[in-house]
Amino acid sequence: MDPHSANEANWRLFRRMVEDGFKQPDMRNVIGVLLTLGLCFDAPQFMPTNLLHVPDGSLREIIAEAFLVDEFLKGDFDGNDSMVLFQNVRPTTFSELHQNGINLKQTYANFISTVCYRLVHEETILSVTFINGPVHRRNLHSVFSRLNWVKRSKLDEKLKRWVEESVALPLLTSFNFQNAMSDYDLKSAMKKGLLQMKCRLEKFNSLGTHSWNITYSIQFKSNLRSSPFPQILCAYLLTLKYVDTFNRRRWKPSKLVPVSVIGCKVLPCIPCNRFVKEATSAPAVTYYDYIIIGGGTSGCPLAATLSQNATVLLLERGGSPYGNPNITNIANFASTLSDTSPGSPSQQFISQDGVYNVRARVLGGGSALNAGFYSRAAEAYVKRAGWDKSATDKAYKWVESKVGFEPPMLEWQSAVRDGLLEVGVLPYNGFTYDHMYGTKIGGTIFDNQGHRHTSADLLQYADPNRIIVYLHATAQKILFRNKPGKLRPETYGVEYKDANGVTHKAYLAREYKNEIILAAGAIGSPQLLMLSGVGPAVHLRAHEIKVVVDQPMVGQGMADNPMNVLFVPSPLPVEVSLIQVVGITRFGSYIEAASGLSFAYSWAERLSKDYELFLNKTGQSMTMEAMAKAADTMNAIVNTTIRGGVILEKIMGPISTGHLQLRSTNPDDNPEVTFNYFKEPEDLNRCVEGMRTIIDVINSKAFSKFRFSDTTVQALIDLMLSVPVNLRPKHPSAAVSLEQFCIDTVMTIWHYHGGCQVGRVVDNEYRVVGVDGLRIIDGSTLYDSPGTNPQATVMMLGRYMGRRILYQRYSKQK
Repeated sequence: MDPHSANEANWRLFRRMVEDGFKQPDMRNVIGVLLTLGLCFDAPQFMPTNLLHVPDGSLREIIAEAFLVDEFLKGDFDGNDSMVLFQNVRPTTFSELHQNGINLKQTYANFISTVCYRLVHEETILSVTFINGPVHRRNLHSVFSRLNWVKRSKLDEKLKRWVEESVALPLLTSFNFQNAMSDYDLKSAMKKGLLQMKCRLEKFNSLGTHSWNITYSIQFKSNLRSSPFPQILCAYLLTLKYVDTFNRRRWKPSKLVPVSVIGCKVLPCIPCNRFVKEATSAPAVTYYDYIIIGGGTSGCPLAATLSQNATVLLLERGGSPYGNPNITNIANFASTLSDTSPGSPSQQFISQDGVYNVRARVLGGGSALNAGFYSRAAEAYVKRAGWDKSATDKAYKWVESKVGFEPPMLEWQSAVRDGLLEVGVLPYNGFTYDHMYGTKIGGTIFDNQGHRHTSADLLQYADPNRIIVYLHATAQKILFRNKPGKLRPETYGVEYKDANGVTHKAYLAREYKNEIILAAGAIGSPQLLMLSGVGPAVHLRAHEIKVVVDQPMVGQGMADNPMNVLFVPSPLPVEVSLIQVVGITRFGSYIEAASGLSFAYSWAERLSKDYELFLNKTGQSMTMEAMAKAADTMNAIVNTTIRGGVILEKIMGPISTGHLQLRSTNPDDNPEVTFNYFKEPEDLNRCVEGMRTIIDVINSKAFSKFRFSDTTVQALIDLMLSVPVNLRPKHPSAAVSLEQFCIDTVMTIWHYHGGCQVGRVVDNEYRVVGVDGLRIIDGSTLYDSPGTNPQATVMMLGRYMGRRILYQRYSKQK
């Protein structure tokens, strides 16, 4: 059998094994394909569980619990960390496997999770190669110069055929290869001439065995920044094994067999891996010009900007968003929010209002968790905030150059747009970042391939020689001191703990203009301020916290924009989409939509996890029969989610506000938060008008093909009332009263703000009133939510204030 026929046989066998649930015992002849396609360090949930338990033991030497670097093999590549070989591995579980990938990233600064599995012998894989960046040139030689045109043509033809087969394979199986093979349409890119192929010859040594491999690197031709495939490090690697004694001058393409087929997956590159480190590697004591607490939506652009002219330490209590498919892939949006395990990117909390909420615990903050909509604040908002319009516009453009995209308009979103126009949400403003009345297509932080770009991407602007970012660095408190002759206390450092619980201290360098800047968000900033002794004195003393400044307004003015939705089952399949179209009404409600996402999964999980909490918080009688009925409803929605979507409304403002208090003195604990949804009648009136607009859109002619003809709006309302979207009591009148429906089914849209507002806790330069050397620059300083989504403005604020702080710093020097 010739190599190509053997390859086709492998594909057929692999497809059959996938469809049979990997029940076939004999896997050796397709083992390279299995590992290449089915095993990804950053997507362990996609790997079939029984792949780890093969009866014939052929995988025994492959999957690691603890990777042991073979120094001899590593030496073959001259100690280059971008190509590291591992051996002596044994089976393990998913979580351990995923943790290994995390550990490798922490150990090797240049490691990005590009994974290539290499067959050394025909029946056993003895090593796993992780490749990141350019392949080291030692023992690698170009073979193109030694090939005549005929051989090159034949080799290219064979290569293209293998690539096309590899890309097509996931489409022919029922197994979900998302984030492994089908993220990018290489076939289409090849036809458009966007790819280039580089051939390299590698002499490979392992356990005394010498072999030669031909490795093809398939890369995008265009510059990364202007490419239609942004942020791509490398496309795929194809490793070919020469089946005969190799002679560089007389070898034949027909003797090549694809042993690892497509061995590298496409991943967004980590833009800042030089200076992003685990806090466990931090010295016990360090000194910086600026210490920023919170690597979130505002903290990342702020740190990047300040690093251009000063030394900066950025402390982030979570991990990196890169390599986590729940964050990076649009289809996994709901999975990110439902993952509330310890250390996950989203930390769940339940407000005193009985509404589920999450706060970010990851570099990039809320921009790593949200629905991705990108829209600027209205001009009136900018003017009211006292920001310079010209500088604000420049800051917005700076942000948009990295994370702003125009979303592709497909059928569901187009139907919602046309429905809004049909019911009178006019005029149509097309695609724009600007906030204006009518219907528009807004921006998104998801690129055209559905990959998320967060505020962490803005760290690419940082000066790598002046900035350090520590991950899993939880600030314990801000350090204050009283200097002789000064009336106000001043900050001089921060105490933080790493993932192992070890305490570190970061101090401001001895320069009077140096500052600590809180950017921990609307929940984290007022919490840490209180833990540090700045807040309501009575409340602080109740928790035995030494009072530095009695500031009763810390934690006041907390607000969240309430969201209410209707789920609309569709007779037609719908695309996966998050927020793209928005109807900005004149009565103060914003109408948006999303489709094809299994939000129901996260609701179902919460239903089981929070059963006891439900009873305790609401006092509502909840029998097991009622629980079972709710679960059945959830299962029905889960089965139809991919054929439907939600249309939601969010009110502007809001006018209703609440407060935040400490539950404990542990910074890892959630504070007690009350938002007082719909406390003010005007907020409730806006919700009712918004729900009426949604009903009109659902009944519109433009939206008719996505609505079952026999489904009534009342049925959709009843459906939402049967779903446990929150922990609030349900009232029978909610089925006939939109006012009660809004109150009973309210959810968060994660737009928290307030708690450290300008004019109350900070001045117009965002300096904390009553102390020196401390600013707060994040959403906690806002009185109301800017535009339809605050993330664009919060990122802009980080850049805007960074520039302003540097100007003030150096203008004083001059």
